[in-house]
Amino acid sequence: MERIAAIDLGTNSVRLAVADVLPDHHLHLIRNSKEMIRLGAGQIGGRLADDALNRAEVACAGFVELAQQLGANPILAGATSAVREAENRDEALQRLKAATGIDFHVIAGVEEGRLVHLGVVMNEVLPDGPVAVIDIGGGSAEIACGGRDGADVVESVKLGAIRLTQAQPPDAKGRYGPKRLAALRDYARDRVFRSTERVGRCGFTSVVSTSGTAENLFEIARAATKSPGLSGADLTALINTMARMTTADRARIPGINPERADIIVAGAVTLEQILVGLGAKSSAFSPCTLRDGMLLDFILRRGAARDVYGGTPVRERSVRRLLSRFQGEEAHAEQVARLARSLFDQTRDLGWHAYTDDDRELLGYAAMLHDIGIAISPSAHHRHGHYLVTSATLPGFAQNEAAVMAALVRFHRKTLPRPGHPGLAGLSPAEQGMVIDITPILRLADALDRTQSGAVLSVRVERGKGHTAILTAEANAPIPYETWGIHRALTACPTIFGRTVTFRAESA
Repeated sequence: MERIAAIDLGTNSVRLAVADVLPDHHLHLIRNSKEMIRLGAGQIGGRLADDALNRAEVACAGFVELAQQLGANPILAGATSAVREAENRDEALQRLKAATGIDFHVIAGVEEGRLVHLGVVMNEVLPDGPVAVIDIGGGSAEIACGGRDGADVVESVKLGAIRLTQAQPPDAKGRYGPKRLAALRDYARDRVFRSTERVGRCGFTSVVSTSGTAENLFEIARAATKSPGLSGADLTALINTMARMTTADRARIPGINPERADIIVAGAVTLEQILVGLGAKSSAFSPCTLRDGMLLDFILRRGAARDVYGGTPVRERSVRRLLSRFQGEEAHAEQVARLARSLFDQTRDLGWHAYTDDDRELLGYAAMLHDIGIAISPSAHHRHGHYLVTSATLPGFAQNEAAVMAALVRFHRKTLPRPGHPGLAGLSPAEQGMVIDITPILRLADALDRTQSGAVLSVRVERGKGHTAILTAEANAPIPYETWGIHRALTACPTIFGRTVTFRAESA
């Protein structure tokens, strides 16, 4: 039985989930752990402090060791608000890799919201209709709305329990008098109202809150009212009560985690103002978090698992939506993607590279999007395409994955990629090397459908003499323009994985 794990490195805490993938592709959770580390201690958006990074390294290394002892492979690792906004983000990621031996991927705010929503709607029994899911973190809040086929609207707001506490601090003892509390609410309202308006138009039928902040608030309310839900009126009353208390007094409230006593008021106000903005009278609670969404998203990339859970893969939906938005030629995009994947597979089978199925997937999606820049300017569409992919919201993709696709789009024509080129900025050395190596595949695949007629039925790669490769295209009609395109591509880039390419065409 396959066993996988996910680590979620947040602003306030780090969480681990280890689960078995059952034969029917559902997940059975076997380990669920959390440690409070306050990675976002200090000003969020500035430098992560050394002592905070030390705590993160120790906690994450411990979780990786535990997951490995339990036999989990792969171990997925994502970092959210504190890391993605840090001035020393690259240093933090390098330190985490050195401490744990695995790569931590920065998860964009919108992607974080989508994954949390996915975890909730796939694990909870909910009323029919769209569900609004609210995730209150330490540095950001995510609001997503949609059904089991995916979130239709996702908003990420730079507002969370730690960030709001830093922006509108209490007095020295942790109390919020009437003026401080009013300022706290005004600050939160100003930052969520546009996002709540957009989510509100989704027409949700139920609201679910998640995260450690929400868990504490629901536990406090349950201890006081015995109700499993939390009404807006009860939340407001709870805030008014907690605001008058010192931090030490709040730490003794039944149901609270004492480690959250200093930030719980700000977290509660964030949730309150989101509910007000949505026009929601109450919320249910779910223990599902980002790590649950990460695990589900991983198995949903498989065709058989998608049959169980239903729906088109979210990554494919993201790419097709972007392609449609910029009126891309879908048939040409699919043809180039098909040929690129075939070239990738054959060259890997020949032992010319060892890139993974994940790299293959990014190549295929980049091939789908390689021409979207034509909507802005045909003559420089490679550069415009790079910008469009970089700046687009692409649910299902980590920031580094979107950057890899954008780089492939950038170099599918004209200038070849080389270390230090601005088009590779932000990519790790390994990612840069991968883009440099597989760019020729995308160029050849594009040239093989130069007329956008789909004339090339298949492509074959064979070993030639010495350090050469033979590329053969089987077509259902003469392909003079494709042949010209191939020779032009080979003039600019004559090799593939270090082998000089010769080309020939055959009739089907």
